Amino acid sequence: MNSKKLIPILGLSLLLILAIGSASASEMDSNMMGDSDANIDLTATQTAVDEIDDSSIDDNVNAENIIADAGENEAISEGIGSVDDVESEVGVKNSLGASSDSDVLASTVTFTESKYSTYFNGSGNMIPGKLKSGDTLDFSGTFNSKTFIINIPLDLTSTDGTASFTNCNFKIVNGAQGTNITNLKANMSKLTTPIFDVYNVSSISISNCYLFSNATGSYPILFNTVNNSNIFNNRVQTTCYVTGWGHPSAIVLSGTFYNNISNNNVITNDSNAIYLTGYLGGGNMGQGGGVNAYNIIFNNTVHSIRGIEWAVDEEGKTPLPSSFTYGIQVMGANNEIINNTIYNVYRGIGATQSGNKIIGNVLSKIHGTWYSGNTNDDGGDYAIYATTNSIVKENIISDSNINASGAIIHVAKNSIVSDNIVRNCNGSGVNVAGSNVTITNNNFNVSAYGVYIKGSHSDINIEVNVIDSNNQNAIRIEKQSRDIFPHDIIIQNNTLYSTSDEGAIYKDPACTNIYPSNNIIIGTSGEPVIDNETLHIINENNFDKYFTITGSLKDRIKDNDTIIFMGNFSSKGKLNINKKVTIQGINAVFKDTTFIISDIDGVVFEGITIDNPNTKFADRLWGIQISNSNNVTISNCNISIYDPYSAFAVYVLDSNDCKIINSSLEAKGNYFTAALFSFNSRNLLIDGNSIKTIGPGETYLCNNRSCLNILVQGVTICPDGTVICP
Repeated sequence: MNSKKLIPILGLSLLLILAIGSASASEMDSNMMGDSDANIDLTATQTAVDEIDDSSIDDNVNAENIIADAGENEAISEGIGSVDDVESEVGVKNSLGASSDSDVLASTVTFTESKYSTYFNGSGNMIPGKLKSGDTLDFSGTFNSKTFIINIPLDLTSTDGTASFTNCNFKIVNGAQGTNITNLKANMSKLTTPIFDVYNVSSISISNCYLFSNATGSYPILFNTVNNSNIFNNRVQTTCYVTGWGHPSAIVLSGTFYNNISNNNVITNDSNAIYLTGYLGGGNMGQGGGVNAYNIIFNNTVHSIRGIEWAVDEEGKTPLPSSFTYGIQVMGANNEIINNTIYNVYRGIGATQSGNKIIGNVLSKIHGTWYSGNTNDDGGDYAIYATTNSIVKENIISDSNINASGAIIHVAKNSIVSDNIVRNCNGSGVNVAGSNVTITNNNFNVSAYGVYIKGSHSDINIEVNVIDSNNQNAIRIEKQSRDIFPHDIIIQNNTLYSTSDEGAIYKDPACTNIYPSNNIIIGTSGEPVIDNETLHIINENNFDKYFTITGSLKDRIKDNDTIIFMGNFSSKGKLNINKKVTIQGINAVFKDTTFIISDIDGVVFEGITIDNPNTKFADRLWGIQISNSNNVTISNCNISIYDPYSAFAVYVLDSNDCKIINSSLEAKGNYFTAALFSFNSRNLLIDGNSIKTIGPGETYLCNNRSCLNILVQGVTICPDGTVICP
């Protein structure tokens, strides 16, 4: 072919190709890519677009590949300009593998009530395309009767702290894993409508919220089938003036695992505070409940307002906590209940399945009545109730009233009860309801049996406890029937105080292999059965064996020995502690007695009550006088003094590095008076005391190293009560 003709033909061919390409592109734009050879199923693509409009996105679609503006819903037809745009909008990939993997940045929406309909429909469902995973709803202002159904991970908060919700319900459901809720205030009065209703989801966090609810079933927090989540630093309160039952529990969990409930302040009226239930948790969802395991309940403060003067019911009465009112009740296994403070409830802590740990809790005022609405204190049922394979240790339980059918602590087989302190409690100490139980290193002051065992239980060790059971048996072992009785029990190295006619240790004759050994017992005679070389148990009956007629310690007591005073003591005048000893009291009360510590360092004085009304005015008895003695410790003492002249509960003279801590000191006198007086002494630690002085309101001079310049009818009174002053 002629080369001159070839060039024009090639040019025409090129123009034709360009024209065809231009027409194809134009047709694609005008027909929304109606036909294509790019192997994209555009019918499926349009279906995916329609699904976004219908809020039916597959849960398996990567949320990072779905772009939805938080402020306005752009038309899909306006946002698609290429195959990549389609993929980015609807979360699909073409068959050629071309896709957009760019991350989507989370947004913050300042959310007021007026914006509710922009993001949620009338049923509370999220409007499609308005919010995406990781967005923050920053609430501000008041909200009334709104429902929020959350099915993607969001942060719900109020940075300005003004968000307040009345009768609003948050439903956190499947797909919302990772949602955080913080700094919200909510009040609920609608029946069976929890504030936070969380179901079938994990990794939820609720913190720093203030929640109040006052209608039946309107739990502030309800977790149902929720795992690996946190409830912490919230104030949660419930109340409800209904007759009999129906008060909402505060924090309810059902079918939950590996959750953390910590640092909350939980207040109830006549209901459970923290309740892990095996039954339906309530609310509107209708799902059944389940077991709860491996949850941690840590450092919460829990109490009921029942019985408080202002907490009246609809009849104007102030009823006590009823059997509906448990502090922490756990239906589940292998949970940990640690370092909580619980008071003014019918039951402190209950754990009804195996393997729970109840450690380091402080419980007080466990009391109440079986029937809701009653005002008579018939007693609570248990301070701590645990079952099999449980650990109950390092708890402090005080000032509680437990009914005759309950106990301070209940455990079943394969359990350990250790290092607990029980003070001033009515009721039995430990009720043993199984075999292979160890009870060790506890200190009990109870009005009934210290340890009670009944039934076919064996392999029980009761060791190294101090049990003061007043006029009941410290340890009581009973048969259940002729053929059912406890056996194989070791009782050793305990200090037992009991004035029961049956003795400190009682065992039914049918019980076999009961082995008591090396126990220090004060029984019916009031005399210690065993007195070893370094530990001396002293009460009113054997007092003269340890003190001379002039009030000094006898030689049988050596330096570094321990003296335990037990029970009530009549007036002993002036007692000279002339050895370096540790003095401890178990319900020890002295009348008209002064302890004088002079020229002896390192004396420790703990848990003694001194009540000196000074009925014989000539005795001039103060509480504790420390003179020229260093490193003396006075702790947990209760000293009350009346002196018609000068009165001092604790008097420290020429003594350094002494400690007066955690004591109650009261002095009343008509002249120079001080509950705690120190003169010419250095480096004193005075901490945690209650100090009360009732004096004449006059100013007096203190001079001279060893006397008080106090004139009483013209006579100078000296520290020891004499009238001769050097």
